[in-house]
Amino acid sequence: MNYLPDEDCFVCPAEQKLHYHHTICQRSTGKYLRCYQADIKKCDACPIRETCLHKLVRRRKILASGFYPAFYRGRERYKEPEAKRLMKLRAIWAEGSFAMLKREHKLKRTQKCGLSSVKEECLLACIAVNLKRMVKAIHSLFMYIVLAARMRIDRLANLEKLGAMRSFA
Repeated sequence: MNYLPDEDCFVCPAEQKLHYHHTICQRSTGKYLRCYQADIKKCDACPIRETCLHKLVRRRKILASGFYPAFYRGRERYKEPEAKRLMKLRAIWAEGSFAMLKREHKLKRTQKCGLSSVKEECLLACIAVNLKRMVKAIHSLFMYIVLAARMRIDRLANLEKLGAMRSFA
């Protein structure tokens, strides 16, 4: 099945379009699915109907994710070389952060029970990581300022020595 994003429809093997018809909510999972259907008259007259449909089925239907158009756009965007490069970087940054959270903040297994308590634990761990990063950035900035001030003081001292040497000459 091919998907045509401009028309938001699928194309069946007989080159007929299955247009978006309605949305279904699955009771078992609570997920929304988009239903794409072909026209009954076109399916009845189709030459490959026997290979495509069961005897009791009147028309071709496809159930896709409720977010299928967005998934398709993302998949198409990922085919570009720049997107592949960015995904590699994201994998390094994000997976590194997750590994550090699991290793240093004991998130391999949560200490609390219940969704809200686990969410709270994860958020507190993320806050701790961000605070550590902020302290490191502030410390680096402070050290840069101190180093620049020392260099300036040394330069001024050298200029004063040079000026004193000129007065003796």
